[in-house]
Amino acid sequence: MAAQREVTLWPSPENYARFRSVCDDSVPDTFEEFQSLATARMAEIEKREGIKIEKIAFDPDRMAQWCRANFGKVDSNTRGLYAAFISLSD
Repeated sequence: MAAQREVTLWPSPENYARFRSVCDDSVPDTFEEFQSLATARMAEIEKREGIKIEKIAFDPDRMAQWCRANFGKVDSNTRGLYAAFISLSD
């Protein structure tokens, strides 16, 4: 049986401010804070669930457009759905 694979959106330091500005929910103030929190959370999930989480680069404006068009908002749930969508599109 193949290992389960999950994906998560991973903004770059260069596009983090734009990512933060298009989100409707609370995200960390800085990329460094985001990276620290997300890395710790991913490690915990990977250990507990035995899965590998892949980081996916993305365009914040395209993400926001897709999330709003399909769900009316940009929050952690819709961002997760967008991550799955673009990972399947590759």
